[in-house]
Amino acid sequence: MGHQLPRTVVAAAVALVLAGCSGADGDGAPLPVLDVAREQVADAGGAGPEPPTSVDEASIPIELPPPDPSSFTGVHRIVNLFAGEAPAAVDVWARRTFTHGPVQLVENVGFREVSGSFAAPTGHRVVIVSVGAGPDGEERAVLPGAADDEHVTTVFTNADDATDATGATTSAIYESGSDRGPRAPGPGLGLVVLAAPNLSVFDDELIASVGGDEFFVGDGSADCRSQRTAAAGVAADVLAGPVRVELEIEPGPVPISLHPSPSRNGCDQPAAHAIVVDVLAGETTTVLVYTSDGERLETLILDG
Repeated sequence: MGHQLPRTVVAAAVALVLAGCSGADGDGAPLPVLDVAREQVADAGGAGPEPPTSVDEASIPIELPPPDPSSFTGVHRIVNLFAGEAPAAVDVWARRTFTHGPVQLVENVGFREVSGSFAAPTGHRVVIVSVGAGPDGEERAVLPGAADDEHVTTVFTNADDATDATGATTSAIYESGSDRGPRAPGPGLGLVVLAAPNLSVFDDELIASVGGDEFFVGDGSADCRSQRTAAAGVAADVLAGPVRVELEIEPGPVPISLHPSPSRNGCDQPAAHAIVVDVLAGETTTVLVYTSDGERLETLILDG
């Protein structure tokens, strides 16, 4: 029977890429991360699969080798905000290709949880599946690609389109290292980015329970916060669906309040939700505003 690469060795090789570990040569000097990963994969594979010794063995397909560690790019993480009666955990897999086998990149990310950072192999379709479904499990969503230095957070959540077969979708938030993300904050300032990944899915419920599914962003009083758009003479955004709000703020504990927008009275109406965000100079903080049941607003503040 053809040999299959041991899962533990493959996982160790991939972990070296993702965690940034390094080994050492005989003189104690550190080896590059990818060199260590290549050695691990080469040692596991040896001289390659042994030839079949019988007709039965010849009919069994040989498992393909894992992708070359040098093909892993980007810095990914996922956030599971798929809400329902029984929110389920998910895994992330890089599907097999014609030349390489599948690789599990993330395991068992539960509702409201954020995965650790991981890279993904180029040329593989990277998918979110239900926990335990395996590399050939039903595809619930696809992760976007990321270049070498790009950091991207993918929010897995409910689909707004009722025709979506899995009821799920993703929202990508590009962060540092990408020109697809927000500009870095100005000198001595911090940046807060607010996103609302699943509010529009629960629009009817939220309108009934908190007065709306779109929100003015305030400062905890009757005043709305100045947004980045003000510097360009553009009207302030209302936090809703795909619309994100960027606040460039002085460092410190910063109160942020959300006020239902249908009445168009701005921030002088009672807040539906309020939080305090610790803003750091030179840093971008992402705040996800979501609901798990349509009855109330919730927030998840992402580090980094």
